[in-house]
Amino acid sequence: MPKVSVIVPVYGVERYIERCARSLFEQTLEDIEYIFINDATRDKSIEILTSISHEYPSRRHQINIVNLERNQGVANARMVGMKTATGDYVIHCDPDDWVDKKLYESMYHVAVGKMADIVVCNFIHITSQGNLFKDECSQIKSSNPLDLIKTTSKPFWGSLWNKLIKRSLYVDNNVFPYPGINYTEDLGVSYRLFFYAKSIASATSACYYYNGINETSACHHNNLVNWESMEKIINNLSRFLKERGQQKYELAICFLKFSQKTVLLYNDDLIDKWRRTYPESHKYIMSYSHYSLNERRLFWLVTKSKMFYYAHHYFSCIVSSLQRYQSGKKYVI
Repeated sequence: MPKVSVIVPVYGVERYIERCARSLFEQTLEDIEYIFINDATRDKSIEILTSISHEYPSRRHQINIVNLERNQGVANARMVGMKTATGDYVIHCDPDDWVDKKLYESMYHVAVGKMADIVVCNFIHITSQGNLFKDECSQIKSSNPLDLIKTTSKPFWGSLWNKLIKRSLYVDNNVFPYPGINYTEDLGVSYRLFFYAKSIASATSACYYYNGINETSACHHNNLVNWESMEKIINNLSRFLKERGQQKYELAICFLKFSQKTVLLYNDDLIDKWRRTYPESHKYIMSYSHYSLNERRLFWLVTKSKMFYYAHHYFSCIVSSLQRYQSGKKYVI
């Protein structure tokens, strides 16, 4: 059994796959397996990947390319990868991103040393405006993963690519991506894993590099298409948490709903839809300390029908402020 399995879905990334693959094959961790899921890509991604693999003969036996007959989306690719993985721990990597050479070794050592079910690392968000350092490790104030679900001060990214996770946590609790949802699908997985995990730790010595410039990724699709996916994820997670204690997680559920519907604000004609979406989350607006006090006041004004049109023209202030938090290819917590 390898120590770590790295799962990489591959579709339409011939411009990026070489950089990603080299960063993976040059990892300092020796006992590792690489699972590339060819989601019926139509470009030369797999040809490039295969060619590069020949340059790393010591890794050849660790590389598994699984070819799917037809394109089914990233959620299904991740699920196939999980069912193929044999490592003690699992981590995902997007094919347009790359990693520090010692990332997986450092995360694995933390996992074993602290007997953690989940290990989180920081990441650098590559944007057209510059590189942004995202410090997730400092958010881990305790080893209790549920603290990350319930926080309303600084939302935790739901991405799977910066989280090394015990494979048994997936398998024993039957936690896999919700079928047919290919945008924010990782959020639907990570929240459930946080719920079941007994401990969480952080690794600060290496980073993941998150490419927010790739315009072919799902995050650059129409906001309404993205919203439909997020709505399904939110409803599924809301049902999941409610079934396990509605009162205990009510604030967390409402904050999740409120945070995720901000994508609607990027279309001027959808502001009224924002006001009418998940109205049950509005009663906690002043508790959402992730947003500034002025933002929360404006949010509150817009939820009031009599004040809606007076507050409408101030929404450009909210949107520009939100863009400080959400400037990447995925709207995730």
